[in-house]
Amino acid sequence: SSLTRGRVGASAALAGSYGIDQNWRISASARYVTGFNEVWAQVKPEFQMNNGLRLGITASGSVGDDYEIVRSSLTAGNYSHDFRWLGEVYFSAEAGFEYNIDTGDSGPFGGLHIGFRY
Repeated sequence: SSLTRGRVGASAALAGSYGIDQNWRISASARYVTGFNEVWAQVKPEFQMNNGLRLGITASGSVGDDYEIVRSSLTAGNYSHDFRWLGEVYFSAEAGFEYNIDTGDSGPFGGLHIGFRY
């Protein structure tokens, strides 16, 4: 699999978001990664709660040299905490289902995403 070999690449990305109303927005993004020859795209409608937390549904797909994967997931994000010694840390999480078009394999997946702002 191209995911297990060591490689270096650069990526180009395009992202956008459209606010439907005060609480709803839809975002979309796409990325190409050289060296991996990977294309990735996603679309996500989100609802923003009164406390700032965003809940969404994501549909995404990625295509590489030897894989084609589609995913759907539930997401929660836009939560942050200011750590005195680390700066502001952003958290989001997702849980869903993925299907490998090439092999027919499928199963659950989850992720925790962490970002920093100094």
